[in-house]
Amino acid sequence: MRSASVRALLVLLTIAALVAGCGGGGGTSASGGSTSPGGGSTDAGGAGEPQQGGTLSLSLGEEFLGLTPSTAFTLEDVNVESQIFETLFKEDYEGEVVPWLLESYKATKNDTVWTMQLKKGVKFSTGKPMTSADVKWSLERSEEVETLAGIVEGWGKPQAPTPTTVVLTTKKPTPEMPALLSRWGFGVVPQDWGGVSEKQFEEHPIGTGPFEFAKWKKGESLTLKKNVHYWMPQRPYLDEVVYHTVQNPESRTAQVRGGQLDMAESPPFPEVEALEQDPQLAVDSSALGTEWYLILNNEGALFKNPKVREAVNYALDRESMVQLALHGNGEPMNSYLTPSTPSYDSSLAAPEHDAEKAKKLLAEAVQEGAKPTFAISSIAESPFWTQAVQIAQANLEEVGFTVAVKKADLSTVIGEMEEDEFDAAAIMNYGKSSPAELFSFYNATAGSFANVDTKEMEKLLPEAQMETDAAKRDAIYAHMQRIISEEHALISAAYSPFVFARQSDVVGTFIGKTGVLWLGEAGFSG
Repeated sequence: MRSASVRALLVLLTIAALVAGCGGGGGTSASGGSTSPGGGSTDAGGAGEPQQGGTLSLSLGEEFLGLTPSTAFTLEDVNVESQIFETLFKEDYEGEVVPWLLESYKATKNDTVWTMQLKKGVKFSTGKPMTSADVKWSLERSEEVETLAGIVEGWGKPQAPTPTTVVLTTKKPTPEMPALLSRWGFGVVPQDWGGVSEKQFEEHPIGTGPFEFAKWKKGESLTLKKNVHYWMPQRPYLDEVVYHTVQNPESRTAQVRGGQLDMAESPPFPEVEALEQDPQLAVDSSALGTEWYLILNNEGALFKNPKVREAVNYALDRESMVQLALHGNGEPMNSYLTPSTPSYDSSLAAPEHDAEKAKKLLAEAVQEGAKPTFAISSIAESPFWTQAVQIAQANLEEVGFTVAVKKADLSTVIGEMEEDEFDAAAIMNYGKSSPAELFSFYNATAGSFANVDTKEMEKLLPEAQMETDAAKRDAIYAHMQRIISEEHALISAAYSPFVFARQSDVVGTFIGKTGVLWLGEAGFSG
């Protein structure tokens, strides 16, 4: 059993990361247009100018668990709360992290003191102006969560010397501060929850985003309405956004085809080409931001043997997985980071498929006493592993393994991982604004639940986080990616994009590289 602090981390990181596997990956669908999601007209999400008014009906799949920076656990949750709350920094249409609720910011030469000037005229959906007191309180609240997650360390108490100035001091250089402050967990909320209890706030959240909470029919739908106090002129275009809970991807796609939904996440990959050819519909596909991989539990006797792990690595036919499970919408995975994550090492080669080498390694391991029988726990409705796990099973049995596949719902698979009651798990993760997020998760969970020694990684991570020279920082992160690749405990499979199907008159949507669908400039072309 893991410690209470790691259990809390699971709630904050694992579920948020792994639930996203039911939806795809991260990236950007914007092509040209404005460099900021609030900087004017854009070609993102379709051609044509959005018109004022209308209700957008869409489905992200799963039911929501929470809507605030404290309670948003799944990627579906984060997608909704990102329309209600905003962060000091945000990803722009070019995939760069830029100031958002800030007019400007300045860091000292050693990146330890960050002085930030707040954007003027920003109000909460209640009409109350956002001040440095709200930001200071939000940062203090968020830091507790992010410190537990291992993402931030040694941050001093934020200061608010003027109503429009916030100063954040760290004990060590933090060159990735803008990327960290763009995380959904740092969403700005009113000081002291706006004068209500935290529970009351969770039931009716208040933020500075383009939309505000309207109503929630648990298990059916969640409705947001236009924030009439939004700081960006003439935004949002939409009057309402209604998120419908439709868990089955085939059903979601059928409802887009039938006109019951304007937009839906993760249409089955085999249907993407047909959707693209329908003149009434369109498909938005992001950069490669989702990674699909097998976790081998080194707590068990079988995978303690490095030859067994290496045999699994060589056995997998990743090209077949990409072609059959993703219908070509992806590529073999080569690194623990996604191509959309900063410091991704593109020079790292994807593992080759070599059945003969796998057979030889496994035969040697068997002579050493290994018993090559194990089970793979796989999420039942995963858009990738549903078919790819069958390919993996055939590949592994070809080289001498006996493999069973156990399909279960997400909560069951996560429970097995948490309790170390699994042999192997077919799972996923998605791109981040900072590599520190993924490596912090890796270290805090004994190597993403593979139960490997993370001492070297724990030493390297703070070195990377403090390195102010970008090239040197990339080199440290590249070394960390190679360590994970060479220990063969996380067996990489494939990268894929986020995919959304929509009606052709839906325009101005934007998929960020962390998988968040921004609707602040979305609308209907008329």
